[in-house]
Amino acid sequence: MRKSPIRYALLLCGLVYSTAAICASELVQQCVACHGEDGVSIVPSAPVIAGYSKQYIIDSMINYKLDERPSATMGLFAKNLKDDEIETIAEFFAMKTFVPRKQEFDAEKAKLGEKIHARHCYKCHEDGGSSPDDDAGILAGQWAPYLQLTFEQYQSGKRPMPENMKRKMEKLSQADIKALLDYYASLQ
Repeated sequence: MRKSPIRYALLLCGLVYSTAAICASELVQQCVACHGEDGVSIVPSAPVIAGYSKQYIIDSMINYKLDERPSATMGLFAKNLKDDEIETIAEFFAMKTFVPRKQEFDAEKAKLGEKIHARHCYKCHEDGGSSPDDDAGILAGQWAPYLQLTFEQYQSGKRPMPENMKRKMEKLSQADIKALLDYYASLQ
């Protein structure tokens, strides 16, 4: 019995889709060890990446691949990825929901941090740093140890930052940064 061309085409499309889904699953599984199931990290030194914008994830991965963003682990991982694989990973995690991490914070410092955020950070990190549409990473509810490391990398020059952010960061004291970390941790 001869199969119709339409039936054959549908079967072929199903195989291609199935293979693409398996490849995406395998790529994403490599991320789970550090970033958690569906990008919701349970490790305070690894960021939650679920819900980040697709563009932010792509930009981050390219920066790791080009050694423009420090991380031995991510640098090694990203170097072996093709552009379409980076896009597949970014699409997967961008479709997930960001889950703020429950963590301790100082309520008084968090109040001060909210004011500092409004004065220095709000323009690029809207809604307390919770908007993925900013393409600037989600700060609200992100792990404080990860954010602290990020601040240190910015301050030391190990991680490049946009010029407008650099001007803002230069105005922040260590106490200001601690208050910001408490503020972002409080947004659970």
